Amino acid sequence: MERRGSRFRRGRGRGRNNRGSTREPIKKGPKLEETRIIDRTELPIYKCKDSIMSHIERYSVGIVEASTGSGKSTQVPQFLYEKYPECFIVVAQPNKLGANEIASKIAEELNSNIGGIVGTMFKGETKESSQTRIYFTTTDILLEYILNDNTKFDFIIIDEVHERSLETDLLLAVIKMRLNEGNEFKLLIMSATIQNILPSYFSSTEIKKNFGQERRKKDNRDDIDWLDEQNFDDDKEEQKGEWMRKGYRDPADVFSNDAKLFQVEEIYLEKALDIVKPLFNSVLRNEPEKSLIDFASIFEKDADTNPLEVPSIAYELACRIILVQHLKLYRDEDRPYTFLVFLPGLVEINEMNDMLTNTFQNKISDLEIIHLHTNIPEEDYDRIFIPPEEGKRRVILSSSIAESSITLTDVRFIIDFGMSRETAYNNQKNADSFELVWAAKSIMKQRAGRAGRVANGIVFRLMPIQFFHSMLYDYARPEIQRSSLDKIILKLKMKNIENIRDLLGNILEAPDDIEIIKTERYLVEMGALNPAKKITKLGEIYSEFPYEIKVTRICMFGILFGCAKQAMLLGALISLERAPIKSYAGVPGNQSKQHPQTYKSRLIFDESSNSDLLMMLNAYDKWYEHYGRRCKRMVFKNGQRASAKGRIPDDEAKFCNHFYLDPYLLREALCLYSEIKQKFLTIGIDKQHFKLPKADKFVIKLCIAATFPGKYLISNYELVDEVSRNKLICKMGSNPKSTLLIPDIPPCIVPSDIESLISINQVKPKNVSIVYSNAIIEYENNFNPSTLKFVMWLGSYSRRFYNLAWVLLKRVYRDHNDRVYNKSMINFTINELNRIPTGQRREGVIVDINSDNTRDGTIVDEVVFLCKPEYPYKLAFKDLISRADVHIEDDSVNSNTFTINTDLAEKFMLVCAEYIARKNLTIGRYSTLMPFFPLLPHIMSLLFCSRIEYLPNPSRTRYKGIKFTNFESFLTFDYSFTSEDAKTINKIRSDISTYLGNIEYIQDHTKQSTIKDEIIQLLTKQRIPVNYDLADWREIIKWDQMFLLVEPHTDEPGSVKLLEITEDESLFYGPEKMEEIKKKKISYVKSLENTANSSTYCKAELTCKYCDEAICGIEGISVFEEDPVLFTVVSYYGKLDTVYEPPENNEYIEYVLDNYLPSSWEICRNNHVIGWNEDNCTFVCEKSPIIFRLPMGKMVRLTKDMWEYDFYKLKNISDIAKKEFDSQKFEFKCLVCDEEFKKSQDFYAHVNQAFHKNRCAVFIEPYVPI
Repeated sequence: MERRGSRFRRGRGRGRNNRGSTREPIKKGPKLEETRIIDRTELPIYKCKDSIMSHIERYSVGIVEASTGSGKSTQVPQFLYEKYPECFIVVAQPNKLGANEIASKIAEELNSNIGGIVGTMFKGETKESSQTRIYFTTTDILLEYILNDNTKFDFIIIDEVHERSLETDLLLAVIKMRLNEGNEFKLLIMSATIQNILPSYFSSTEIKKNFGQERRKKDNRDDIDWLDEQNFDDDKEEQKGEWMRKGYRDPADVFSNDAKLFQVEEIYLEKALDIVKPLFNSVLRNEPEKSLIDFASIFEKDADTNPLEVPSIAYELACRIILVQHLKLYRDEDRPYTFLVFLPGLVEINEMNDMLTNTFQNKISDLEIIHLHTNIPEEDYDRIFIPPEEGKRRVILSSSIAESSITLTDVRFIIDFGMSRETAYNNQKNADSFELVWAAKSIMKQRAGRAGRVANGIVFRLMPIQFFHSMLYDYARPEIQRSSLDKIILKLKMKNIENIRDLLGNILEAPDDIEIIKTERYLVEMGALNPAKKITKLGEIYSEFPYEIKVTRICMFGILFGCAKQAMLLGALISLERAPIKSYAGVPGNQSKQHPQTYKSRLIFDESSNSDLLMMLNAYDKWYEHYGRRCKRMVFKNGQRASAKGRIPDDEAKFCNHFYLDPYLLREALCLYSEIKQKFLTIGIDKQHFKLPKADKFVIKLCIAATFPGKYLISNYELVDEVSRNKLICKMGSNPKSTLLIPDIPPCIVPSDIESLISINQVKPKNVSIVYSNAIIEYENNFNPSTLKFVMWLGSYSRRFYNLAWVLLKRVYRDHNDRVYNKSMINFTINELNRIPTGQRREGVIVDINSDNTRDGTIVDEVVFLCKPEYPYKLAFKDLISRADVHIEDDSVNSNTFTINTDLAEKFMLVCAEYIARKNLTIGRYSTLMPFFPLLPHIMSLLFCSRIEYLPNPSRTRYKGIKFTNFESFLTFDYSFTSEDAKTINKIRSDISTYLGNIEYIQDHTKQSTIKDEIIQLLTKQRIPVNYDLADWREIIKWDQMFLLVEPHTDEPGSVKLLEITEDESLFYGPEKMEEIKKKKISYVKSLENTANSSTYCKAELTCKYCDEAICGIEGISVFEEDPVLFTVVSYYGKLDTVYEPPENNEYIEYVLDNYLPSSWEICRNNHVIGWNEDNCTFVCEKSPIIFRLPMGKMVRLTKDMWEYDFYKLKNISDIAKKEFDSQKFEFKCLVCDEEFKKSQDFYAHVNQAFHKNRCAVFIEPYVPI
């Protein structure tokens, strides 16, 4: 069980069946045979050599279907080479790992090396010579080659075609089109599983017919609004292409051979559970039948319903299969053979790793666990080809990367979870998502084939046999149906292929027509296509670069804004698979504890720029400063790029290890930057662009914002509710701005434990205390924001418990009455963490892992998973357009952004390089926090976004905001925005289009653009805030309103349509007018104060001259008969205080001392001496600092003559003033606060409230009313 604040005790169960008897051991299968060296003549495919060659010679398109392990990938290219030694052969594989492995194998069999008879062509790296006849490459590289009309090759082989990647489908379509145009080469398609639609796709009729002429009806479909789906005829049959609708009777011939040299035994869930019966325990609930029912429940639905997650029992079962074989309870073996476990992705790989460690416990040293995933550094791939250490069993935890093409000679066992992660493009979120789906049968057959290549093997499929045969799809969903089509369409447009829809529509299982239309419109908005759907100069540049559009776009804007070098480096960095800062979050073992150090490194390189992209750029610059030039000489030899994966020199390795940098990725970034730069040089870029001074951070951020217009975010406080925020602030002590709070701290934790946990941060807190189960971590007032960022991240990132970053192990000593008499913190290791089931590793949970009874009581080891730290000023973010929540990725420097300026909490703009959809979350990746400028999000959207329009205020006297038409969402201007601003926006948009679309501006540095300066001028322009709470100041001060009729200019293509309004003239006032208005506002506020004071002063009073403090009423003043200028006063209660020494010395004090005998002094509440005390009477005289205040606030200065002769006349003056006051009719109305009062006392109280004064302060300053 688990609980918050209580101990958790793990029980142990014995493996018994439901009758209570011990289970009988299962019967062992045959012993595993030894691996043996296979001669190529033994391979099944070799025995069919003559038949295959005859098949290839007979047809222009040959299809070979042969089982995995039959040798088709290594032998067929050799068959062709042996018969046609002067011909050029190219083989396309799905990934570089498989292509390299097969190329090496063939080169070995031909007694050659890579670069000899067998060559390779990869991105930026080609190995060939004059002897090369067989080329290995990846599908995407071959596609690029053929689109460039290269006809060097006589034979094109596409291997593993079953994977149906986007590049594979497009390559097949382009090759089909080239064959249709009469190109003379032969195509050979190979796979272990050939879809039945493929032969029809390459039928003779299809190849000979006029390509695409009958596909579409001859209607003008361009006139249809394709964004209105009601106008879209979703005729799937029409979209499938002619070849699918008719089903030709002359399909391409398929050579099929299912012979296998070795067999792979298939074991499904039912039998797998029987195999692990001896190891059943409480985790599998003792009864295998019940476990089968529970496990099988996830297979009740068909494959249309994707799994939500991999069930924990699947990990447990996989671990038990490995353990039962490791104990030799299933098959005997001469040495421990390798298990290859196929999991959907990196998250599941880490989960399986943890479960393995938990299952094997003290036997974990018997295993050599290797992760294989695209996020793993490529140098680690070589480990899988090196034999495991003697006596150890290797377990390879792999994603789909190992599904095909590679041969791992030591693998005898496959465990297939039967799931995959597919990339799917979400049009609504404009983001790629990684969906967990059931694997197709063809994929699972390929996985099983990894075990039967050099000996018989076994595959464990963790699903019922009925589910596999009846419910799974035969083939995976084609990637082209779930991908963005922008780069594909550009490539085709670049090659003057006008019938784009026909070509894409004739792809195997073509994408929906509406997706093609939407993509073309997106490309028009990005400036890649003109309105006539012809490719522009900018589109040509996009297409020429073998990178995503965003990479080329950031380079182009970098040239435009004068930061070409930095922009191209950023383009190289975002082209990498991951950031060049290492990550140990998902690495198994004690190495994972280093992950917090990597985040410290990120914050160091960030240099307070609040940008992941600038952080990577700073890290690269630091590395390049020390080692870049030397590395450049090593990587680029004789003007050609060599491998970036050579040996890292010791000094460079030491530097990179210190800062947790990945030297291979930095080298890759250097190579990519060099390629990008060279690419621009080939189109004639002026070299002076690279010699400009380094741009400041804001210009680079401006470039980033221009590159990613659909990824703008707006901030708000994470604790949206102000009441909740204030409650948290109250808990945090006297200085909440520099304080963090960790809630639900259990009694076993003391402040020193928290200090040790956060000691990884070099800045020590000012104080750590625990108050009412809350840990309070207080820093100095002048704290560095990175200090709070790091501690907040340490306690909130998703893998914090797995890395031991936010978990404590306490040894607690209790007496027999369960009272704690001692507690100490002890070292916590990964092995101890792995003893705790994954489900219990949650914040606020305490788990007991050891418990010993002693003479004095009990000793318990408690593992405490702490709650996340809380901070009231932390920000969250929403997408600016859709207003959907966007979570910033864990390791971003902006994952814990905050501001203590509450006025700006909802005004910060964040730019993300991409969105990733995961389950119900949208994750923002590579974020950049923009500095605050008034209307920055609005102006950036107007400059770089499309499908946007202006909104007027109800009276059509000003621009109220903007509307994003694709989401029907609004963004209101919170500062003044005029028609002149709108015209400037359109001018800049036009200039950007002209500059980016004209290659001359890039080729000639002297034609520098002023666009950057115009944008900065627009952003830094003085603007008046819009106030939606205050009334119209023009009505309050009776200001004559003037309006100017603004007629919109003729809209140019790409501009934002202007509004026809009668614009308020006050938006254009200069300083003199604004000062005049301010004076009138001040005058009105003063009139409110005067009215409040006048209506309150309803009687005559004696007041202090200095502070206007009332001393006494006129009835409290008496003439002292012995002295005509001396009076006694009876003050209001508490208005005067008696002191024996005056607080200051002045002329009045000296006068009194010279003429009277004061025993003490009388002072007002503000410490001003009013009079003196003598014979228990309070005296004032003509020199006293007092004024006589009449009703309605009139002041009468008491002169010497008045003191001597006219004092009693004052009473008459007071009576007259009182009558005048009684006759007045005051209007107790405050237009600033829009409130009206009946009583003078209420009005007086309102005028003196802080709320009113604050609103008046805002009212006096310039603002735009609604």
